[in-house]
Amino acid sequence: MKKYILLEYKLFIFTIAIFLFPFFGYAQGADKCLSEGYSVFAINGVFTDEIDAIKNKDRLKSRLRATHNNEPLIVDYLHNPSHLAGIGDGLKALYQKVFDEETVEDYDLVEMLQSASEKVKTKKVLLVAHSQGNFYANSFHDKVYGNQENASANSIAVYSVATPASRVAGGGKWLTSSTDKVISDFVASVPFRKIMPANTNIELKEGDDKLGHNFSDVYIKYRANQIVSDIKGSLDNLKANNSENLPCIAPPKLTTAHKVEGAIFAVVDPVAETTLDGTLAVASGVYGATKNIASAIGSGIQVVTNFAFSNSNSGAAVVLATENSSTNGQTQTQIKTTNQNTPVVIAESNQTIQQTEVVSQGEAQNEGNPTESVVNTIIAKETTAPEPAVNNISEPKINFGSGFSPGFGGGSAPAVTQTQEQTQTSSVEETLNVADVSSEPEQVLISVTSPVDFSQTFATTTIIFSGTSTPGAVISNSFSQATTTSSGEGNWSFSVSLFPQGASTIQFFARVLGNENIGQQEVTLTVDIPVVSPPAITSHTFPLQLREKSVTFSGTATPGFTVTNNFNSVTTVIASSTVWSIPFSDLPEGTTTIKFFVVDQNNNISDSSDAVFNVYTVQPRATGVSVAECAYSLQSPPQSCFIPAGQATISWSVNTPNYSYFEIIKGTNLTGFSTIATTSETSVVVPTTEGPYDLKVVAVSIFGNSDLSTSGNTTYFTASHMPIIINEVAWAGNIASPYAEWIELKNRTIYSLNLSGLYISAEDGTPHIPLSGTIPPNGYFLIGRGASGDIFSDVVVDLAVPFSGLSGGAGLSNDGEVLSLIFGGGVSTSTVDQTPILSECGGWCGGGSSPDYKTMERKPSDTIGSDKNNWGQNDGSYLTGHDKDGNAINGTPKARNSISMGRVGFYCDSYTSSFLENEYYTPALSGSSYYNCRFLTDSLTGYKVAGLYRGVVGSSTSIYGLDMGTNSEYGQLFNINPTNFVSGENYFAVIYENPLINGGSVNITERIAFNNFFIGTSATPPHQRYGVLNWVYGVAP
Repeated sequence: MKKYILLEYKLFIFTIAIFLFPFFGYAQGADKCLSEGYSVFAINGVFTDEIDAIKNKDRLKSRLRATHNNEPLIVDYLHNPSHLAGIGDGLKALYQKVFDEETVEDYDLVEMLQSASEKVKTKKVLLVAHSQGNFYANSFHDKVYGNQENASANSIAVYSVATPASRVAGGGKWLTSSTDKVISDFVASVPFRKIMPANTNIELKEGDDKLGHNFSDVYIKYRANQIVSDIKGSLDNLKANNSENLPCIAPPKLTTAHKVEGAIFAVVDPVAETTLDGTLAVASGVYGATKNIASAIGSGIQVVTNFAFSNSNSGAAVVLATENSSTNGQTQTQIKTTNQNTPVVIAESNQTIQQTEVVSQGEAQNEGNPTESVVNTIIAKETTAPEPAVNNISEPKINFGSGFSPGFGGGSAPAVTQTQEQTQTSSVEETLNVADVSSEPEQVLISVTSPVDFSQTFATTTIIFSGTSTPGAVISNSFSQATTTSSGEGNWSFSVSLFPQGASTIQFFARVLGNENIGQQEVTLTVDIPVVSPPAITSHTFPLQLREKSVTFSGTATPGFTVTNNFNSVTTVIASSTVWSIPFSDLPEGTTTIKFFVVDQNNNISDSSDAVFNVYTVQPRATGVSVAECAYSLQSPPQSCFIPAGQATISWSVNTPNYSYFEIIKGTNLTGFSTIATTSETSVVVPTTEGPYDLKVVAVSIFGNSDLSTSGNTTYFTASHMPIIINEVAWAGNIASPYAEWIELKNRTIYSLNLSGLYISAEDGTPHIPLSGTIPPNGYFLIGRGASGDIFSDVVVDLAVPFSGLSGGAGLSNDGEVLSLIFGGGVSTSTVDQTPILSECGGWCGGGSSPDYKTMERKPSDTIGSDKNNWGQNDGSYLTGHDKDGNAINGTPKARNSISMGRVGFYCDSYTSSFLENEYYTPALSGSSYYNCRFLTDSLTGYKVAGLYRGVVGSSTSIYGLDMGTNSEYGQLFNINPTNFVSGENYFAVIYENPLINGGSVNITERIAFNNFFIGTSATPPHQRYGVLNWVYGVAP
């Protein structure tokens, strides 16, 4: 007697409940989607249960750091379940590969999106997919990317491993081995399709997955570094958007069909997993069948009959109909099962299928007595359709054979046996061939036989487990990655390490190729690791400094235990005396840390005792000593280092790290050294004054030994006090133009100096003038606000610039400026010269505007520029140059200033060089009343007069006077009464310029004026071109 399609009663009840009780939507977490952080989600392939999916995730996580780019990195998984014990997914993978253009729109994708909406907490998401999971990863990406309902819409990517797909969504990276037989032999063999090419070659070894496809045991095992590198590169390309108040992944909308489909899987999947004596028949296109069931039930359940159960029924037959079309619009499937009381599920695939019937073997045998075989039925069909004639249908033959293997997707494959069965009816010429699992796989056994007693406490973190199992079974565990294969006699053994202190539960699994049954045993054990005391090191104190490359360390530890170290292979067993000793040789130069451990009889190890020491057999030495400022030496050409006085930045290298500090020593021609600085760094800034510098850097070792070298650790430079000064400023312009401003510099040295390391800057930033060019020895350099012809008719400007500022503006203010001449070489800047601050003079300290346009002139060139007393205005006594209109300039461009005070020298017999200002001297007589004395000057020019006075300027009496003429040095015997020299009295020597007049006549008037100024009858001198040297007669008290 024929029966219609059957389903267990619990499926019916579960399905009805869907319509009687509403499903509430998943609650999306209210947590804010974080811009900071990354999420990596692993998506497994077919035949991977959730336990293996978690293991794959953990294996990947163990290879990644907890942070990336200093942001948290979360590693999790999205499970791609295998329906109907994995057979459904096997066909699904083939279906997706060939017919569906790899686009997934099914129940599992919706569930993944829902799971992701709950798990993903960051905007930046990377999907790491393996095998068939790549179809889901690509479709997942397609659903999310660009969908503005998701905060991760523009920050999601895919990384593919062992991909059977023809693309990586978003143009992501992939990794497929040419030795992956699942991809290269099975998937790639499908005609008319292209897949992502293999881009690596993994050389498989004995004991590896023979198909070379497993995620953890092949790809992670051999290509972990590349996978980690590719993942990091993929993460680097993810940029979080500015979306606010959006979920990272928006939860999908759940339809009634989806809920029904979930209900069916909830019943069918466990049945498929646990079937013992049933038959599993799967037709091509099977994966779409559940949708049709949902459609049928959603349209209404037409007939429900004979809900009865048999306690003896231990199996189930599950039939999912194929999608087919027919030329006459009629299709029928007939399938026979091999046991009685077997529930069956079948769905119509399209509107042309009118009826599907199933005949069980028991029914065929008892057709005359239908009550002996009661079958539970739900009919999902068009009840008004007539009984159609059955068309001849040739079923494509689907052979799983070795096409799927343990590890295809990371899990284990079910056993499937291909059979064909045909049944002839009056209306059927040929029946559909199906895959028939006709016998229940054997149970897979596993037993842990050692350790024998798990109630004992284990005093070690590493335990060796052994036992028996089905021969050839792969044995794994839930605690570690350790696996093994049981022998032909069924014996197995492996060790598991890193058990924590306290109780731990560990599951052992046994899997056999081709058998979906999994053997399992769980044990609980307790680890109580005794505290092992570290060894004591008594031979030395630390840190230790060694001058040799060998040493012996010794100390004490627990008797019977072993002392080991991390430096060499030497170990020692502690005797009853508790003393241990280990020698070391060939120690490296520098700092070394040797860690010593104690190991007990159970291989438990103590914390370390550390010997930290330095081995220094090389005397430290400074080399490559240099002065940073010398890169901007003023001397042109730079035959030697010539820099302004102020500071110098000294740097050097050292040949070994065993130095304690360095001494910076100054001397002359490497003799007469004196320490001017010490430092533990390899660079130091030292103050400098006028004069030459022979510097030596001496390294002192940690043992107190000084480097005695005399070459390679020295440097030389000359520091000059005010080598260049600001000498004259025409801040008001001239009669021809108030914009005809200029600044004059003076070189006080005997060298031609390079100005490229200098600049002039006003306090307010305007003007700011970088300098260039050279200034001659004892010469002048003219900086003009414009070209020569814009300012002068007969004077050449050396540097024409607009006098512009750092922040706008140009020119010199008539209200005053503070001008600085700055040396910019080296680590920091130093001021070479500067005019007085504005408060000193209420503006400029000399010069004027209309109508005279006098310049501001410096008095003696060797005085400090910031002192207001060293400045004045042109006195009209000495002028050079004319403006562009030919008017005389009230200044001295490129010439000595009208008010410059000369430098004066004076000395008498018993001395060979000039007296110093305000020092004590006792000139020797050269006869009864004569003194042999000399006057000298290096700054006054022309015809000159010299004199000697007793007292101070403004209150004195004249002792002697003479004409020097044009000589810069002049000496003679002075007829001076010795009574004019009184011990402790003040004296001064003078030299002043006294130009001849009227064709060579002496200017007596000017001489009288100067004499009156010196003795005090006149308050001012006739001009400023004079010099004074004050000294004291006698011996200093």
